[in-house]
Amino acid sequence: MSEFKGLLDGVSVLESGDEPAVRFCGWMLAANGATVFCRTPQESSDRYSTDFLDSGKSYADDTVHVDIVIADPDYDWESVPAKVITGTVYPFRPTGPYADWTGNELVYSSLGGASGYTVSREGVPAYGYGDRYQYLAGQHLFQGVTASYLQRLIDPESATGAAPLVEVSNFETVVTTLPYPTTQYQYNGDESVLEQSGPRFVSRCSDGFVVIYAGFAWDPIAATIGRDDLLTDERFVENDARFRHVAELGEVFDDWAAARTVEQACNEGKTHNVAVTPVRPAAEALRDEDLLRRGVFTLDRSGEGLVPAIPYTVNGHRSREGRDA
Repeated sequence: MSEFKGLLDGVSVLESGDEPAVRFCGWMLAANGATVFCRTPQESSDRYSTDFLDSGKSYADDTVHVDIVIADPDYDWESVPAKVITGTVYPFRPTGPYADWTGNELVYSSLGGASGYTVSREGVPAYGYGDRYQYLAGQHLFQGVTASYLQRLIDPESATGAAPLVEVSNFETVVTTLPYPTTQYQYNGDESVLEQSGPRFVSRCSDGFVVIYAGFAWDPIAATIGRDDLLTDERFVENDARFRHVAELGEVFDDWAAARTVEQACNEGKTHNVAVTPVRPAAEALRDEDLLRRGVFTLDRSGEGLVPAIPYTVNGHRSREGRDA
């Protein structure tokens, strides 16, 4: 097997700005072999995210010669040579009624409808840590600028004019992750998306936590938790009824899990083909032999912490070799 070279070896990129999406795009470009120059490191209230997003990058000013420029929307785009591929991420859109709006992860996920998917048993939206949707927007930007760059390599005639500016919207990125609501509403006027899936629960075992997926048929779920008395319970037999009685069902799972270890709960789920999986602490995941063997972690900018590598391989290799620990 030949040694894997980075997909973007020889490509140089200037990253300018503080938007998480732009910085994650730069991280993906660097992880695929590009030389990425970013701003001089600054003090940050979230040092760990900074060490992750800056891993694999170099520091330089705006005078470096590059093939691609990715930056916040207020960058001086007129200073970029016409043939350089450019890309940015807007909070909403550059034109229209939301053109002047700004946002953050909580705003995007709430207005985009995603917070309706992550709720407590009482129906209260639960916000998770991190810039998940903005990182996804950065992935879209990565795909856009990479495709534009490769197109100009494949078709030199397309390089005669100015390169297009690749534009991504954080808000629209959230909306695109929700495939059901618009079509569903057009069909039947129903705005609920809960019944498209099944309720999920996190329950405490005697030595840890498990996640239980309570979708699909009810019989195997009742068998898993040893509750034949609930086989015909109208609160739980149908999937939509489980959502209406989610708090009561959560108590049933809590009682079941409390009397078992994580291993016992997972084995019982496996016996009846019900999805029960352990909640793994970060330290345990970082020690996982299969993950380490596949090289899915690499050192961050500081050289002290582990961060994810790109989530795919080419010819069985990654462009930036994962760290064995």
